[in-house]
Amino acid sequence: MNWFRLPGDPLPVRAVRRTMRRWLRTDHSLKDGEWQYRDTRRRLLAEPLLHFPGGIETDYRFYCFGGVPRFVRARTGQYGKGQTAAAHFDMDWRRLPFWRRGQRAIENAERPAQFDRMARIAADLSADEPFLRVDLNEVGDRIIMTEMTFHPDGGAFPIDPPEWDLRLGDWLILPGATAV
Repeated sequence: MNWFRLPGDPLPVRAVRRTMRRWLRTDHSLKDGEWQYRDTRRRLLAEPLLHFPGGIETDYRFYCFGGVPRFVRARTGQYGKGQTAAAHFDMDWRRLPFWRRGQRAIENAERPAQFDRMARIAADLSADEPFLRVDLNEVGDRIIMTEMTFHPDGGAFPIDPPEWDLRLGDWLILPGATAV
C-alpha cells in the first residue's frame, strides 16, 4: 500500500485521506494470511521518495534460511501492473529450474556488481530467523533495502515444479525442530 508523489505533482488531499482511511481498516492478518500483523497497531508512514533517474530496473530478493541466503529472485518490470517477470539464481548466479506459478520468466538477469556485499547484508539481517526474505536494490554504488518479510506473498504462491516447492520447504528448520 503505497502512494507515490513526485516533487511538483499535485496532492489530491481528499483522495489521499479516503485511501489512507481504507488502508488503516485493512487487517493484513486476514487479507494476506500474515498472522504476525494480527495485533499490530496500524500506522501510516511518510518518507521521502527514493527517485532514481531511469528507475530501478531489477530488484533482488534474497531468500534466507537460518541466516544463509540460499537463492535470489531477480525481478523486473512494473509492480502492481501485472508486468513483472522473474528468475531464480543460486548464490553462484546459476539459473535455478523453478518458478513461481503464474509469474512470467525473464530470459536472463545480470548479476549485480555488488552481489557479494548484498548477500552478506542479507545474511546479517536474517541471522536470527528461521526464514527471512530480504529485498535489496543496487543503485549506482548504493545498496538499498526495500523490504524484509517472513511470509512472502502470504505463502500463497506455489512453486513449479512441485519437487522444488518441497526442497525449499526442507531448507526451513523451525526452532525446536531438527534437520531432515
